[in-house]
Amino acid sequence: MKRIFILGVITIMLLTGGCSKNEIDTGLTINDTGEFEETVDVFGVVKANDVKDLFIDFPVLIEDIHVKEGQKVKKGDAIITINYEDYKNQIKSKEIELYSLKRELENSQLELENNQQELIKLQKDLQELQDYLSNGNHSDLVKLSNDLDNANSDYEASLKELKINEELLKKGAISQDELDSYKKKVDNYKKQVINLEAALKKCKNDLQKEVDNLKLSIKQKSELIENCRDKSIYEDKLKYIENSIKLMNDKVNKSYIIQNTIVSDVDNAIVYGLNCVKGESVQNSKRLFSLVNINSIVVEANVPEEFINDINFRT
Repeated sequence: MKRIFILGVITIMLLTGGCSKNEIDTGLTINDTGEFEETVDVFGVVKANDVKDLFIDFPVLIEDIHVKEGQKVKKGDAIITINYEDYKNQIKSKEIELYSLKRELENSQLELENNQQELIKLQKDLQELQDYLSNGNHSDLVKLSNDLDNANSDYEASLKELKINEELLKKGAISQDELDSYKKKVDNYKKQVINLEAALKKCKNDLQKEVDNLKLSIKQKSELIENCRDKSIYEDKLKYIENSIKLMNDKVNKSYIIQNTIVSDVDNAIVYGLNCVKGESVQNSKRLFSLVNINSIVVEANVPEEFINDINFRT
C-alpha cells in the first residue's frame, strides 16, 4: 500500500470567487492498477488567475443553453443561442436615419449652390434695372418718352394752328363748324399727351416695384444661403448618429458572439456561474456566465515536508 497525497482539482472547488480554501477527502482507495492508495487530508488554496465574465448589454432572448454548470468547453464551442432581431432592427433604423440625413445634407449643399447662382442673377438684374431707371434708357421708357415728345409737339402745333383758325373765323374765312371741328382735334392731341404722361409714370412705377421686388428676393435668397451655409446642425447630428451606431455595433461585435450564438473564446475553459435560463428576455446589462481558463488554475497546499515527494496531481 502506497501513501500519497492527492490534490483533486474539482470545478466546484474553484468557482466561489476564484479562490477558496478546501480540504481534500481522506480514506483508502483503489487505483486503476488495483493497488490500494492511502489519502491524507491537507489544506490549501485552489484558484484561477484567468476568469472571464461574459456580459450581454443589449436586448436578447435566450433561445437555448447548450452547456451545464461546470462543463468543460473548447474555443468556438456553442454555449448559448440568442435572438436579438429587435436590436438588429434598431441598428438598421439608425443606419437608415444616418443615410437620410446625409442625403439631406447633400441636397442642402446642392440647394446652396443653386441659390448662390440665382442670387448672382438677381443682383445683376437689379443693377441693370436701377441703371435703366437712373439713366432713363429702359426700352419701355424710351418708347413712351419719344411718343410723349411727339404728342407734345403735335399738341403745341395744333394750339398755334387753332389761334390761326380763330383769326380766320373773325375774318369770315372759315365757319364756326370748321373751327369747332379743329378744336376737337386739339382736344384729342391733349388727351394723347395726358395718356402718354400717365403711361410713362405708370411704367416708372412698375419698374420701381420690380426693383423693390428684386431687392426683397435678394434679401430672402441671401437668408436661405446663410441657412444652408450653417452645416453645424447637420454635422452635429451626423456625428451623434454615427457614434450611436458604433456603440450599438460594438456591443455585438464581441469575440464570443458569432451570428446568433455565444461561444467560448477561451481555448480550454470551464463554464461557471450560469446566470440565465432558456426563454428569458434580457433587457439590461447582465452577466450570463463566466469562463475559467483551466490553464490558469493554481493549487497551493500545505503538505508536510517529508511527504512532498509522494504528491500525485489529478484532475
